Amino acid sequence: HIEVKEVEMNDQQVAERNLRQAYLTICSFAAKHYQSILASDSPEAQAAMDYLNRHGISQASITRFGIGYAPASTLSLTQAISASGFSTSHANNLGLVAPIDGAMRDGMAGCIVIPVMGKTGKEMAFAFQDIHDDNITFARFTSQSAIFSPKDALFAHFQANSNISKQKSCYMTDTPYDAIMMHQA
Repeated sequence: HIEVKEVEMNDQQVAERNLRQAYLTICSFAAKHYQSILASDSPEAQAAMDYLNRHGISQASITRFGIGYAPASTLSLTQAISASGFSTSHANNLGLVAPIDGAMRDGMAGCIVIPVMGKTGKEMAFAFQDIHDDNITFARFTSQSAIFSPKDALFAHFQANSNISKQKSCYMTDTPYDAIMMHQA
């Protein structure tokens, strides 16, 4: 028998919890959006897959890490978010879109996009890499937000957690690309 104590939250705590949940929902939506674009048969998706293949990232890793592609159209994510009833203002607060030339535009357009997951496996930010840059690192991340702080996040921690528990050790890498390649090894 485990006793569970209920804790009442004040209005501000409820609002903060609801905002955090909205942010996590938008990040999850964005990840699925980018994954569906990469899985499409468009010429842009094929160019993105060629880029990943050229750099040794396997289909298994694409699936395991939820890798997607943000098309060159800077309105793709903004339009998808709006059409689904989500707030572009929230997406802006997460660093997914930004006001450019009078419209909310995707800040990762033309990039391979990898979700950064929290300890519970929920998307909270993204690492991204321009497919026209052959110096692959995925060292650029969406901005710090209410749900993501780069100094507090370890890329691929969620994917490696069970192995870390079993082996009682882990290797740290400099970039998300290095982490993906180590998972493939």
